[in-house]
Amino acid sequence: MVDIMPYKLITTEHAWHEGEEDRIYRYWRDVHDSFFSEEYKSVGKNFYEQASMICEVF
Repeated sequence: MVDIMPYKLITTEHAWHEGEEDRIYRYWRDVHDSFFSEEYKSVGKNFYEQASMICEVF
């Protein structure tokens, strides 16, 4: 299943499916906030919570 949605709407269920660390949403969110902030910064942009994300579960 593939969904496109704003980053801020990614669910705890999706974070659980990614299986990172202990599958706690707060951990997932902290790691991804940092990752996307750095990626956007590397191209001279600011990350924002409305950014579209492609979420895939398989």
